[in-house]
Amino acid sequence: MKMKQVSLAALCLILLLGMTAFQSASAPITDAPVDAAWTGSTSRGHSMSFTVSSGGTQWSTFKLKTDFVASNCGASGTMEITVPGPGSISGNQFSYTSSTFSFTGQFTSASAASGTYSFTNRQIVIGIPYPPYVCYYYLTQSGTWSASTPLPSPGEFNKSGPAAGATNVSLNPTLTWNTSAYADNYQYCIDTVDNNDCDTAWEPNPGTSNTSIGITGLAAETTYYWQVRAINSTGATMADGNAWWSFRTTGLLTLRSTGAQDGWVLESSESSNKGGTMNSAATTLRLGDDAAKKQYRSILSFATGAALPDEAVITKVTLKIKKQGVVGGGNPAATFGGFILDVRKGTFGMPALQITDWQTAANKSYGPFKPALVGGWYSFNLTAAKAYINKLSMLSGLTQIRLRFKLDDNNNALANYLSVFSGNAPAASRPQLIIEYYTP
Repeated sequence: MKMKQVSLAALCLILLLGMTAFQSASAPITDAPVDAAWTGSTSRGHSMSFTVSSGGTQWSTFKLKTDFVASNCGASGTMEITVPGPGSISGNQFSYTSSTFSFTGQFTSASAASGTYSFTNRQIVIGIPYPPYVCYYYLTQSGTWSASTPLPSPGEFNKSGPAAGATNVSLNPTLTWNTSAYADNYQYCIDTVDNNDCDTAWEPNPGTSNTSIGITGLAAETTYYWQVRAINSTGATMADGNAWWSFRTTGLLTLRSTGAQDGWVLESSESSNKGGTMNSAATTLRLGDDAAKKQYRSILSFATGAALPDEAVITKVTLKIKKQGVVGGGNPAATFGGFILDVRKGTFGMPALQITDWQTAANKSYGPFKPALVGGWYSFNLTAAKAYINKLSMLSGLTQIRLRFKLDDNNNALANYLSVFSGNAPAASRPQLIIEYYTP
């Protein structure tokens, strides 16, 4: 324990008496404070300090200076008390209690804390130069304190994925990394230049504590280089010791249906299960039924064989069709139980639309699908059908898809069908088959 006399009429010797054992609070740790020497001041403008160690779980050497006026002794001055500790920090809190001195502390962040202190009848023995040569003063005082320590730079951390050197990565990947101690936020950079530097821009992660970010719109069959850095008020730390990682995206092929080969076919009668009439010139396709309860089915034809490498390994297939309108009202996709997609490797008959395409067997059928309409488009995940995507010039180099609803009709005498744009429509509205792939 230490005391300092700053203003006395005569020489004084100040002695502080009595301490008891440390007591601590118990609550779960959330954000660990920094292991360091902490310094601050009291509400009376005097210095205080303490030390944090053991991963933010222990305090020691709590020092606090204050002032007093011992009127009965004709003296005033300052005193400094030191509590050696150590004591525990639990739930970002710590405390100490004795019969004459106590304090509490609360960490408000990894580098900031505040608390209270109090003296209760703390005896101070003051030496005076005349009989009886000692004077007793009992200090009762309370106040608050605040302290801080410089925040270290963010701790070392690593990236998680895509793995370094990964191939066949999605065009819309998610970058992931581990947490960094003391990081307030993270920034990422992704570019196509292999120079261990950011040639685009460091982008902030929208979430202050997120350790992932979704990236969209990457180019197909392109090698990207990426890095993450952890940020706080002190500085930045690069992931993996500043080693940049790379990955290569998958191939992407977007095909529009061939207008001369697609179209709609109407059943010959309600229960015939055979095509009766067709239209391959219209700019729209039809799915649903007519007033005679005959079912509409439509054919899409895609020239996949000429566009895909023979050795391509397909990883994802998406079909998109754009709504043109509805006849008969309501939502035919819901009324008729959802979409069924019949996939044929090659053609249902000839490359050009045939009446028999209505009933010709498919390689496999998928659905029912009930996709939401987004921006006027229906989107279907047909990755399960990747084995039936024709990559060769044989079978006319085509992949054909038949569109229909699960129910053949809605059992009333009113036409009710969905119209979607065909391959005869303007290019921006034509059906799309989007294929992601890689070549070994």
